[in-house]
Amino acid sequence: TSGAAAFSFAKPYFPKGNVVMGFLEETYRLGWRLVAAPNFGGNDVDWPCFIFRQLASPPSSPPQLLMGAIKDQNIPGKVCFAGAEAKEVAQAISKALNEKTKQATNVEKDEYDNDYDEVVRNTVMTNGSFTFGLDYFPKCLPMVTMLNTMNELGWSLAAAPNFGGMGATWPSFIWEKRDEAVRSAFVAIKDQNIPGKVCIGGVGQNEALRGALLKGLGAVTVNAVHEQKDSWDTDFDMSFKNTAMTTGSQPFSFQNAWFPYGFPLEIVVSEMAQQGFKAVGGPNFGAGKLSWSALVFETSGEAPAQASMGEAAAANSM
Repeated sequence: TSGAAAFSFAKPYFPKGNVVMGFLEETYRLGWRLVAAPNFGGNDVDWPCFIFRQLASPPSSPPQLLMGAIKDQNIPGKVCFAGAEAKEVAQAISKALNEKTKQATNVEKDEYDNDYDEVVRNTVMTNGSFTFGLDYFPKCLPMVTMLNTMNELGWSLAAAPNFGGMGATWPSFIWEKRDEAVRSAFVAIKDQNIPGKVCIGGVGQNEALRGALLKGLGAVTVNAVHEQKDSWDTDFDMSFKNTAMTTGSQPFSFQNAWFPYGFPLEIVVSEMAQQGFKAVGGPNFGAGKLSWSALVFETSGEAPAQASMGEAAAANSM
């Protein structure tokens, strides 16, 4: 990473894309494949890790890899890419963000981007700062647009490592070139919020999923779970209010704060699986003491019959 970046305008502990890619590509050449990227740490310290599985009979040529890192805690916002096909990917992502989310991005590097091959500049992937306790909560439409554009180019997500430190959080993504016909969905968990919420995008108006999650999450939550959006999650397809996905802040208690509950998470993952969506990564967003866990899903199923709420809102603003 960039390290502490003391006495510098560089951002602390931002991942060095080409260094990470060199490590991953060599590991792939030795017959291993990335399956997960858990994050350890706490109190402004992050320790990203990689879990691999070894293939019994690896092919002669491993799949191509590409890394992306979101740099929203920066002016301007950026999405940085490292890999052999970074130029094609960056141009496609910039075009898609401009057309579908009405952003004004361009592909351009500066002196802080030397560890990446290409950079999409002037991106807005989160709510940013000064948002009444919801700093850097992810925006659904830009995220789903980026993920689905990658899918359309033949890339599938292998894992989503989280880098950061000193109050910074850098959600990152490792894609494999598989040339499979898939599309993505995105779930963001808003537990450090009153009330707690689970927000889902990329699924359209899936009534079967909506009903199953209302019933399932309601069964394991004290307060009545219902669907209701606020000004910070309008571009998600569904937003479930009064959810409890963790132990919460736990003041005056020996209970660990924000420890995840297993059953509610299992409900979200299993009900998404019932609709054909497989969890493929868990990026983390936020800043300082705020942490917004997210899940990326992929499916080979048909696209939703109805446009997502974010796509509809963008179309109405044209």
